[in-house]
Amino acid sequence: MRLDESDRLAVRALTYDATSQPAYETIKSCLVWPDEVPGGVSSTGYEFIGELLAVRGLMHRKVPFERWPLNPEHHKAVWLAGMQEIPEWPGFRRIELSDADALYLQKSLQEDAEADI
Repeated sequence: MRLDESDRLAVRALTYDATSQPAYETIKSCLVWPDEVPGGVSSTGYEFIGELLAVRGLMHRKVPFERWPLNPEHHKAVWLAGMQEIPEWPGFRRIELSDADALYLQKSLQEDAEADI
């Protein structure tokens, strides 16, 4: 999956905001910050960013690569393509979580688990 030029430009227009707070994305079980998802991208671009968020979410949850769901090689390829095509994406600056964000993620995951009971 590759981004077209207009999608790359939309991502490059994003500005990292160190003060922004994440929201929990239930479907992907990951955190998303408001400065990470550009508006006006194609459906392919939106899907690509979504996959980057999902992969980073696996990293945040410390899921080993071999245990990534579905197709680990595909997800690894998406991550590497993202780092190559859009290295300025703000999400790459959040590989490690702050203590507060890690606590928020754990609380959100726990709430999801309890809701599934």
